[in-house]
Amino acid sequence: MSDLFSLPLGCHLRAAQADDRPMIHKMLRNLERELSPMVENSAWVGWAIAFGVIALAGGYGAIVPGLRSALRLLAAPTLIVGVGVTAAVYYTLQTDWKRYWVIELEGKLIACAKLNRQSDYSVLYDVYVNPVWRGRGLGSYLVQHLAQVATKPLYLAALPARLPFYKRLGFVTVPPNRLPLMLQYDLGLPTRPGIVPLIHL
Repeated sequence: MSDLFSLPLGCHLRAAQADDRPMIHKMLRNLERELSPMVENSAWVGWAIAFGVIALAGGYGAIVPGLRSALRLLAAPTLIVGVGVTAAVYYTLQTDWKRYWVIELEGKLIACAKLNRQSDYSVLYDVYVNPVWRGRGLGSYLVQHLAQVATKPLYLAALPARLPFYKRLGFVTVPPNRLPLMLQYDLGLPTRPGIVPLIHL
């Protein structure tokens, strides 16, 4: 695809760097709020439920003597799994920035997107442009550039309202059942009803 879009004066596109992490995370939180205003509250609800289950199990363990020994048997494997999950999440948060591309203006990030390249395809995630800068071609430029550097085919999943934007950039919808199961999970199709998978060849 030829360069159909250009960046506004003073903006430049580059691969993310380690010190971009806080700003990338801030933009992703904004993206989550836009896509689902209840995401922040649902995280607290999840933690509250988990704490409640632990407190309930502890309370029953204190009351029912036989259950106390069962809880002790489960404590070590639960601790090991918990430490493993925490380490995996921490590692992901520390290294995930390497897959992001950002648009910068005067030292501030105003757009980002994540490109996950595999050997035989790529997946595009988290396309976000600061609301103040929308409508100026930044998202189009960013997506177009990543489509050029991606291992083809390039996949993404979008809300129906965003389909015209991606179709204008050369993406076409693809039936979810034509995608391999792992790719369906990569795109979040089983957990995010209503999103539509697209492909760019």
